[in-house]
Amino acid sequence: MTGGLRYQRDDVERRGTTSFTPEVLDYDRSFDAWLPKLALTHDLNDTTSIGAMVSKGYNPGGVTLGFVSRQYVTFEPETVWNYELFGRTKLFDERLDLTGNLFYSRMKNAQRYVTSVIEGGYTDAVTVNADKAESYGMELGFSFAARDDLTLRGNLGLLHTEIVSFENALADYEGHEFGRAPSRTLSLGADWAIRPDVTLAGTVRYTDAYFSDDTNATALLIDAHTVADARVTWTPREDLSLFAYVNNIFDDRSVTNLRSLQGSLQGTVVDPRSAGVGLKMTF
Repeated sequence: MTGGLRYQRDDVERRGTTSFTPEVLDYDRSFDAWLPKLALTHDLNDTTSIGAMVSKGYNPGGVTLGFVSRQYVTFEPETVWNYELFGRTKLFDERLDLTGNLFYSRMKNAQRYVTSVIEGGYTDAVTVNADKAESYGMELGFSFAARDDLTLRGNLGLLHTEIVSFENALADYEGHEFGRAPSRTLSLGADWAIRPDVTLAGTVRYTDAYFSDDTNATALLIDAHTVADARVTWTPREDLSLFAYVNNIFDDRSVTNLRSLQGSLQGTVVDPRSAGVGLKMTF
């Protein structure tokens, strides 16, 4: 069993003027919180362990400017309680390593962004508090030594997010998913020791569809996409490695985020294909 208790205090001071509002900003507040953490781990045997953890998280409050209202909007601190069950085991003479965890997070005064289109087609975004929000899901992982020179690995993530209660005059996002929170992610990879001093590694990463923001607007829905990377490493001695890599092998240009700007959509895409070489030395 391990535990901890942290005290955090944040002093937030914002002062100044801007041409977007006649108001003079004079914000000076202090926020503090006690943040406990407790974890229990039990070894069922030499190769299997299970455990549970509970912890509290916190973000201080602050102030933001609403371009529509031309007024400063304050928001309160956000708190979150995190609950997690986890386990790990090794099978087949410890050639297969399995990990898994279940998690649930309950948020109070969750800090979310409210977006709206203002004059000229620009997007206005302010931070407000959602009364209640939650997320839960699971993560599974494996690493399997298929041969002495070949290791297979993978990870699966499942996630559900929801703004449970949202009582704010600026918008109504109650029942919406969190923006940029895909419900499924998957990665598969392999490490092949071609020679004792040369390793070839590859990874394929899948991201399910998700919304760009909390509005959950269909126009801002991001399609699922898959990206592949590869890397070869030569280690002539323990303290020296030379490597070459290719990220985004197939030069996928899938959109990863969208926002409305001046009547059209502006977005970002997956980083384009890149390749390089490097040297790593340890002393």
